[in-house]
Amino acid sequence: MARQQRQFPQGKYILRTPRKSQNGQVYAVYLYYYWQGKQVRRSVDLTVALKDWNQDANGGAGEFRPSYGSNYKERNAYLKELMHDIDSKIMDYTKGVRAPPIRLAAHT
Repeated sequence: MARQQRQFPQGKYILRTPRKSQNGQVYAVYLYYYWQGKQVRRSVDLTVALKDWNQDANGGAGEFRPSYGSNYKERNAYLKELMHDIDSKIMDYTKGVRAPPIRLAAHT
């Protein structure tokens, strides 16, 4: 059975860490997409410690753990909103509708 091809790519948040990561160190969160066989990587201007990041949550897209702090729900909502916005622009583009360029706004 052949692999089903998606109509549009699905994003994934990845914590970029060096090969020898340190437990207390904070690392940047990046949004990855594979578009037309090429990897597109953008920073979302958020940093998190390795122990506070759950890569397998949110359907494999990644999210903050509750141990991050009291505003982890706000950060996760921001990540979901950002991915939904980019996904909708990609869907509009693939349907032949010209979508505005994708820009990642800084989150404070």
